[in-house]
Amino acid sequence: LGCTGRDSLLIELIYPIYVPNAFTPDNDGINDVFFASGEGITGFDMKIIDRWGNLVFHSTDINQVWDGSFQGGTHYVQNDVYVWIIEYNARAGRARLEGHVTLVR
Repeated sequence: LGCTGRDSLLIELIYPIYVPNAFTPDNDGINDVFFASGEGITGFDMKIIDRWGNLVFHSTDINQVWDGSFQGGTHYVQNDVYVWIIEYNARAGRARLEGHVTLVR
């Protein structure tokens, strides 16, 4: 019958932050640090917590990386799974993400 149709689709990123789920801080130059990355992120706040609820890393700078040390000191944490909590400002307002990262030496 010669009919045509037209439509459009809007794709909006729900989580504009990438966060890996594992890293290996063994100084081999591959995956030695843990970090979040994204574009246009403001008001960034990341906490990493061990299984006992201890804060092992905190940063308000998305460009700061975690090297597996305990609170930036000379003591390094053990192989384990750590919880991360990230809060940031997004177009729709303040957003909060939670996940986990596995540290393997």
